[in-house]
Amino acid sequence: MRFILSFFLTFKAFGAITCTHPQVCNLFTGEKNFPLRTNVDPHHFEPTLKEIKTLMKADILVLAPLEISPWAQKIAKKRIGKTYTLKTPPKFFTKYQTKNSEALAHFWIYPDILCHQSKELMGTGLDLAELNCSVKKLQEKTSKLTKLIGGKKVIITHDALGPLFSFYGAQVLALVSAEHGYRPSIITYKKLTDWQKSKEPIIWILEKDIKTNKRILQKIASSDIKIKVDITGNIGQDPFFIWDALIKELESNLYAKPNP
Repeated sequence: MRFILSFFLTFKAFGAITCTHPQVCNLFTGEKNFPLRTNVDPHHFEPTLKEIKTLMKADILVLAPLEISPWAQKIAKKRIGKTYTLKTPPKFFTKYQTKNSEALAHFWIYPDILCHQSKELMGTGLDLAELNCSVKKLQEKTSKLTKLIGGKKVIITHDALGPLFSFYGAQVLALVSAEHGYRPSIITYKKLTDWQKSKEPIIWILEKDIKTNKRILQKIASSDIKIKVDITGNIGQDPFFIWDALIKELESNLYAKPNP
């Protein structure tokens, strides 16, 4: 009887992992469940009653940092099953010289934060994806970014990439904040106008699933560099996929059309 009970508890503990973000799911191997709608602006997402019920009933639930899914706070408090919530430690706010918790909550576009989140989950007993997080490997992944964007003017769809690009030397303008439900600011539009007066080519990072005002898009000059990226991603990708894809897009576009 004890053996049967022990086997049952073990099976329950290591069953399917339910996640609230594709890149949270990609931290794990094995059976995963992502029960939320896709192809919607994640910053205006609110779960349906059906989705809430699925999250409440999950045996194992791993939550993205609550700054990018504030709706999950009540679910985490009321759930009975095992729940893990990813959090960004203070050292990364110091490193990136920012108080923007919503931006750093996008852990998968910051290689060092990604590795930290994976390391923090090691004590859970869950099956984690293997990551090469050696200092050498992280330096290899980040060394190209300064060369690509250092000193350049970069407009990003929303400011999740802001602290990262600023850290690597870019002048950054975010059209909207990563804050849940945030709307564009008149101040942002004024700064864009000031930037364009210099006639210096601007790099535009346009994100899939993030709505951008059509009037803003009409301001993209023929001399500007337009890059389309997906920083949300999909389940089944390598945890570093988004970062690698971003670097690849920057390289192919900037080298094809270098600044004068």
